[in-house]
Amino acid sequence: ASPSRAKQNRRIWQDFCAFMGDRYPEISNLAEITRSHAEEYLSELRDNGRFIKEKSFQLPEKRNQVSYLSHDTLSPTTLNQYLKQCKSVFFWLKEDAGLLTNPFDLPLQKTTPEGREAFTQEELRLIGQNLNDFVRPIFIIGICSGLSEGDICLLKWDEIHTGWITRKRRKTGAMLDIP
Repeated sequence: ASPSRAKQNRRIWQDFCAFMGDRYPEISNLAEITRSHAEEYLSELRDNGRFIKEKSFQLPEKRNQVSYLSHDTLSPTTLNQYLKQCKSVFFWLKEDAGLLTNPFDLPLQKTTPEGREAFTQEELRLIGQNLNDFVRPIFIIGICSGLSEGDICLLKWDEIHTGWITRKRRKTGAMLDIP
């Protein structure tokens, strides 16, 4: 796995360990974890999001770390990532842990593609009438470029050249040249 994926997998496993440590502190071996524990953890994720609510990250080119509490719900795709990661750990450690079955051998969540409807002319007019000086440039750049809010907010002056935006997408790393 890539370093970022390995880091994400570690966070998922740490989230499950924190859940078990909080709810079942007497359990110390993988062999003691049952299917009902796995189902309870997935139910917790579905209803309340991650068990570890604190998120932290390093600001680019700065030494300080930012932390905040997240109360986000998880999408079915993310729930499936959590399920697959925990299932994988139990699969690889099954023999060493003396497990007969994998407690995370559960069905994946059904995923439905998210519909993205464009704004109607009336909605655009209403948005335009209520923009303030802070939001107006973000909205205009978004409409004209298709960049996400995160990419717009991280846009630097040196990425704008004589009418062109040249930058790497934050999530995908793809290079963009936008007039």
